[in-house]
Amino acid sequence: MQLNRQPLYCQVANELVGFISKGAWKPGEVIPNEIDLARKLGVSTGTMRKALDKLEASHLIIRRQGRGTFVLDQAGFDGRHRFDLMRFADGSSIHPMCETLDESVGVASKEECKELSLDEKDRVLRAARVKTHDGCTLVYEDISIAAKRFPGIDREVGLVDYLVTSLAQKYGVILGQAIEQLSLCEVSDKVADVLSIPVRSVVLRLQLVVYSFSGEPLMLRTGFSHLPNAKYVVKIE
Repeated sequence: MQLNRQPLYCQVANELVGFISKGAWKPGEVIPNEIDLARKLGVSTGTMRKALDKLEASHLIIRRQGRGTFVLDQAGFDGRHRFDLMRFADGSSIHPMCETLDESVGVASKEECKELSLDEKDRVLRAARVKTHDGCTLVYEDISIAAKRFPGIDREVGLVDYLVTSLAQKYGVILGQAIEQLSLCEVSDKVADVLSIPVRSVVLRLQLVVYSFSGEPLMLRTGFSHLPNAKYVVKIE
């Protein structure tokens, strides 16, 4: 018999995630209070509180003072721009317009296999897109989505919303953490043209991998930006 070495509150958190993934608790729906949940799962209220804290930190639930605890709508206002960290110079959020320039389906490249933990014959849905605000192009992005993590998505070219929070909602995937690496690079002719900057300009390169709650990599997003009238903000807790 295998022993579960996870702390009890983590095991409880996984049980709660199961309720969400199976549709027992739907996006935007209020969930039972921690006392009732603790009684239902046979644990202390302290353990249940820690489990709920873990889900809130993972952006799966949201507590609203005086109203209760709700399942976060991953594609709604609170979750939609979770992985977009660009801000205006005054620190306020940017909600850009997104335009898909090109999309295709193919077998995974070496980089996609590495970053998305895929086999060489696995299929990937790819897109190039830009984000703009008030007529200014903020970011050019190359996106790769692991098709097997969203079964059937490779048959929907031309119909896909490449926002990972929307995809997760549509395909019943529970999002987890993301890891983003920042570096400086010279842009290619294509990217320079899209960003309307000189060839060989140095820009910020943002490589993001988004994972499911269970730790499977879902999407690779590589963005290029010279941050006109904007800044990149990371909150460290």
